[in-house]
Amino acid sequence: MGRGFTALVLVSIMLLPGCIGTEDTEIIEDVEIEYTPPVPVVSISPSSPTSNDEITVTIQWYSVKGGSHPFTIYLDGNIVASGVTSGDLPTGKIINKTTQGEHTILVVVGENDNSKQTTWQFTTSPPPIISPDIFSPYYIQLENPGFSPIFSIEIEHPDIDDCSVISNVNGSPVDLEFSKIFGYLMKFEGIVEFTESTDLIIMADCGRNQISTKTIPVFVNDPALADTDEDGVLDSEDECDSTSGYTSTPNTDHDSDGCYDYTEDTDDDNDGKLDSEDRCIRGIINWDSSNTILDFDGDGCHDVLEDDDDDGDSILDEFDSCLSESFTSTGITDHDGDGCNDTVEDLDDDNDGFSDTIDGCKLGITNWISTNLTDYDSDGCRDIDEDTDDDSDSIPDVVDQCPFTTLGSLSVDLNGCDDDQRDSDGDGLVDSEDACRDTPIQYISQINEDGCADIDSDGVYSNVDSCPNSPTRWTIDEFGCAIIQNTVDWNTGPYQANAFGTAGDFSISTTTGTYSFSSSWTGENTHLFIFNYKSSSYMSNLWNQDVGQLLANSPDNVIIVFGSFDSDFASDISSMENRVQNWLSNQNQDVQNSWNGRILFMDQRASSSSGSLGDIINEWSTFYYGIDRFQRWRQIGNLLDWSQGNSCCYKFHYIGNEPKMWNAEFITQLRPLDPGITTVQVWSGERHQGGWGSGYSSYMNASLPDAITMEQFDTLEVHHEHRCTDRRDRYGIDDDGDGSADRYSGCHEWDRLQRMSLCDNTTTNSCGTEVVRYITTYGREGQWTTDISPYLFMFLDGGDRRFKYSGAEGGNLVITLMFSTWGEDDSRPVRGELAFNINNVKFNSNYNNESTHDRRHDVDSNSWHSVSIVAAITGHGFGVDPNNCAEFCNHEHRYSMNGYDVTEDHPMAGNSSVNSDREGCTKTTGEGTVANQFGSWPYGRAGWCAGQDVKLWIFDITHWINPTGTNELLYQGLFDGAQYQETSTNPYIVGTVWIVYEHNVTNQNSGVFKSDYSSVDNQGMITANPDMSNYASIRT
Repeated sequence: MGRGFTALVLVSIMLLPGCIGTEDTEIIEDVEIEYTPPVPVVSISPSSPTSNDEITVTIQWYSVKGGSHPFTIYLDGNIVASGVTSGDLPTGKIINKTTQGEHTILVVVGENDNSKQTTWQFTTSPPPIISPDIFSPYYIQLENPGFSPIFSIEIEHPDIDDCSVISNVNGSPVDLEFSKIFGYLMKFEGIVEFTESTDLIIMADCGRNQISTKTIPVFVNDPALADTDEDGVLDSEDECDSTSGYTSTPNTDHDSDGCYDYTEDTDDDNDGKLDSEDRCIRGIINWDSSNTILDFDGDGCHDVLEDDDDDGDSILDEFDSCLSESFTSTGITDHDGDGCNDTVEDLDDDNDGFSDTIDGCKLGITNWISTNLTDYDSDGCRDIDEDTDDDSDSIPDVVDQCPFTTLGSLSVDLNGCDDDQRDSDGDGLVDSEDACRDTPIQYISQINEDGCADIDSDGVYSNVDSCPNSPTRWTIDEFGCAIIQNTVDWNTGPYQANAFGTAGDFSISTTTGTYSFSSSWTGENTHLFIFNYKSSSYMSNLWNQDVGQLLANSPDNVIIVFGSFDSDFASDISSMENRVQNWLSNQNQDVQNSWNGRILFMDQRASSSSGSLGDIINEWSTFYYGIDRFQRWRQIGNLLDWSQGNSCCYKFHYIGNEPKMWNAEFITQLRPLDPGITTVQVWSGERHQGGWGSGYSSYMNASLPDAITMEQFDTLEVHHEHRCTDRRDRYGIDDDGDGSADRYSGCHEWDRLQRMSLCDNTTTNSCGTEVVRYITTYGREGQWTTDISPYLFMFLDGGDRRFKYSGAEGGNLVITLMFSTWGEDDSRPVRGELAFNINNVKFNSNYNNESTHDRRHDVDSNSWHSVSIVAAITGHGFGVDPNNCAEFCNHEHRYSMNGYDVTEDHPMAGNSSVNSDREGCTKTTGEGTVANQFGSWPYGRAGWCAGQDVKLWIFDITHWINPTGTNELLYQGLFDGAQYQETSTNPYIVGTVWIVYEHNVTNQNSGVFKSDYSSVDNQGMITANPDMSNYASIRT
């Protein structure tokens, strides 16, 4: 464990009178901080030892974090040295000599799990081959045959004890006795008998093929060998023939020129270099040192034969890569010690194989080989000890989770991983091969070979799904889109300047350029046009209201165009533009971004508009206009805030209600066009007269698919459009020109209850079974899609059926039955009982009187797949009852059986403790409520909104059923959870409560439902009893 430092903290002692003692001293225990040991990098000297060399191990410490750490040096597994680190100072240890062969040094720093280690492998070579040096006279001169003068022979060798000497003359041995003088020198001194001139051959053998041979010529009585001064040099070769008193030997006369080296020879080796300047005074003899070919640095050492540093730069020739002039290698001038001057001649200062021009660490670690293992990014910096970003991905190695990122990758994240390494969604495919990199974890088991799943369960994998958030219960095309997700193509006409007429092209000048309607058409946006007119106090009041409320109340696909009819339109527009910008500047960035390109300011007078916009302005002459997603001109309706009463005020931001409604209508309008839906047209625009007389009810026959086909459907929806005359909002007509309306056209006036009912047969007008209920609008037309799937049992027979539409408000009817199958389960409604028919029953203290009203119903206890309560209940009447019931009070409808109970209530209508929501129905504009009606439409009602269909309330009571006993369902109408105590006869409830039974279509239905099963006369529905097991599946 790395040793940290110990901090001793003393808490101050407060000396209080009478409280002095050791008990007041708190000593904090020593805190030991454990540091990570440094990274060791080891080297040895000499780097290539022989068995005669002592070895020094040097350790460099990197990444020092603090503290001191023990370390141990092992040689071939044996401890040879140990110590403790001291900061980042290098450590050196001598481990003596090693035997010949391969060796490994291991350095371990730290203890146990908190340790690091490194190794160094080297080879110990045998000692170099050194031939022994033999020093002898050049020749031996005898005046006469016989014994020679005394002469000496010296043999030098580092391992002199291993040397033996053999002497011979003409092949005959001569016994010369050599004596050891020093640890490296043996010597013979004496005389030898010669009879004739010959050669004395001396061979010294020091083992391991370290052999030298010397031949000494012997001259006997030969005048040619005269040596007058008896120095051993023939007179003919003696340059100092007057010298006497010494014998010429390699030690006294290195170049054998007859001149005594120590007193008279100034050039001992006769190389032309004075001894005072000669680095090899006793070197190779008789050559010309001034010849740079032979001696480049002119140091008196023969380059080929004796100079191991030809250029004198302190780098031995075997390691010197450059023949340099006037240069000495140091750590500053020659970083890698290769004998090349870094400044002028070395192109690779650290000798790592990378030119200095591309070397990220040109003065880095020296003499190593860059490979993909040692230098992954080939930047010239060794990965192990000097490169802090091995893969050059700009993420430091210490935080890089992917250390070998593909070089040059442009997709590296903050973790240092690129697309080839990263698997963002953990699906087993790296991002570069994953077409869907963010597959949610719950879908990973479903991915295809491209890494994509069908996330929206539309049957299309995400990599080819153009609509990744497809809705359920819609047919999905091969591109993964439902019809409501596809854009609406530009309509090429014909164009009309009227309500619901197709808008043609136009261009307007805006403060940011020209806006072309056709060129900007995407099929996804709606449009609002709002024009100021100061001469109108009504419009001026609207224009000057808070524009932020309008923007906040508008959906995210509307384009709003602000303009002005005034001659000084530029002033109006500049002011509005500033107000809009001020509001936007106070919104978050997401809101600001959402409005980019969706707010336009007309830079022209609105009355100068041309094209389709100019046509509609001339036709309607109003202050605001709209275009829906179907490219149709739309009116904006009435902006009066009815929630404040009819004497309040008009609200600018109500204009934003319209595009919300258009978006809801977009889905409603396209629902019958879904390819998976079988449609049955009941009314196709025929007029429902309305009124309270004979026009109150309209009838129509329609043909349904046959019974076999009907059995396959699990969904039944009704599409209804209640259209007005000229398709216009309600408007007055002044026949006599007195300024007041004498009659009205366009839409009906009131919010009336209207129904579509199913008749007993195709020829009767006895149609007592309500299937859909609507509340008409105040002065506007509407359209709705109503899901009445629980009533499918009423239609199982298929074939021709008769329908009644009843209500006092007239209009042109479009009613379409829509049958479909979505395969969510195999359950189908096959039987129903009208348990409670609440037909205009007064909501007062008598409402639950069982002597007057049927409030109990026996539920079938047979084994059904499911049993549900299906109710359509609305409250009506107000202004007389103290609680404003039943239109504006939260009347509750409780069902109980076998210890279970459930309550349907209408909280937005309010009760004795909670006020009704005055804008409750305004908040449902996006759900189909018609916006901006000509009456008190905003108020929250009990079970309905003006201009909306009545939704079925459904509750599954399957788990309430007692299969072996009675199942009596009790129904009660309550207020504040209790029996209502008021006695007014004004409030009343309209409702139907059915018990609907479902069976799994894979099993046979349990029986035929007959009209006499119902406790209410003439309200039961007869269902079919098909044998489903014999029918093939039919897909529409």
